[in-house]
Amino acid sequence: MLHRESRLGIYKPAWGNLEAVISNTENTSLVFMALEGNPSGMYAISRVIFNGALVSESKLYERVIFHLSPDGTKLALAKPRVQNGKRNGYDIFVNGEKKYDCPLGTIHYLAWFSNDELLWNGWYEDEQKEVKKQADEKGVRYFRNGVDTTGRFEYQPFIWGDMHHGLWIADYENDRSYEIFDDDRVVERGKARGLMDGWKFKSDTPKPAPEQPEAICDKKRGSTRVSYRGVSGPIFHGLEHGGGMCKYVYNEDRSHLEYCGIAYSGLADKMARFAAWTFNTIKHIPVVRSLVGWPLALLFNPYMGIGHFWIEGSRRWTPVSHPNPWKAQYRFAKPCFFTASNELVVLAADKNGWFVAIDEEEGPRFDGIENVRPMKDGGVCYIGRNGIQFYRVVAK
Repeated sequence: MLHRESRLGIYKPAWGNLEAVISNTENTSLVFMALEGNPSGMYAISRVIFNGALVSESKLYERVIFHLSPDGTKLALAKPRVQNGKRNGYDIFVNGEKKYDCPLGTIHYLAWFSNDELLWNGWYEDEQKEVKKQADEKGVRYFRNGVDTTGRFEYQPFIWGDMHHGLWIADYENDRSYEIFDDDRVVERGKARGLMDGWKFKSDTPKPAPEQPEAICDKKRGSTRVSYRGVSGPIFHGLEHGGGMCKYVYNEDRSHLEYCGIAYSGLADKMARFAAWTFNTIKHIPVVRSLVGWPLALLFNPYMGIGHFWIEGSRRWTPVSHPNPWKAQYRFAKPCFFTASNELVVLAADKNGWFVAIDEEEGPRFDGIENVRPMKDGGVCYIGRNGIQFYRVVAK
């Protein structure tokens, strides 16, 4: 599979410390979040850079909110107005130009419904008594392109898994609820209702729960393996997902399962077992515990112990397309998704850098990789960083 690179942008160190890199689903645009000053202090400077242009500079405590349109051509940004030390509404900008005047005291969410329709919600603060009285509403208000649609058209953002974002839409005028995902999927959800009101609309014919994988642990051997649909996978010391708790990745019909197993070197495993056995043996013998226990505790302390770091340094991740493990082992691996043709996509790292592997075919190395996403035409795209250079990479 060929990975084609095209330069997407450059980050200027003068903007400050790079805090985040944000893009749309096709990775055609870049938004940088930069911070100058102490991030734990109130007066650090926060900057938002869109496609190489500085569009916002504010104090960190001002809480500027922004969102990128699906096609990546428009950046909406809500900046609070402060008068006499208090908030007095928001100015909403699109690509640096003021587009809307928002009277709310707090904007909670700001999101594009389409490339031309901007949604936001929030509420009036207690000090806005006159505005509150005029609105005759103490709860959350919803706006669509500057028009108050509360009670008629409301929305709630959500996150689906590690990758997808979406909007829950409650269209009360048409008595319809549906979800819009950032990959253009639309899922109907029945009558108009809020995202958290699902318990009121329980189905009379609930769908059976899909079969789940089972992690089988052998405490004596210190091993774990996964069983799915009656088939057992390889044995590992543990299961992890990108350095965190184990998560499973499925294809569309759940016929393919992916996860990552971790394994330590044979010597590291034996040393860890020896240390654990020693602790358990001497913990009830005060004299020996004082002479041997403290040196061992310092050696294998997870915060500064040399032994602990050596053991952790031997850890390797192995992606598994159940029940078949990949041949390669990596210093880090995170399963991303299956493509439409059931090719497994993994974000991984070795001593040479970060890369995306698709069915064990490894792509070019980068200093960092962001936003690995499937494309509508069946390919894979992501953002690679080398130094201050950022590239859009398409794999087909």
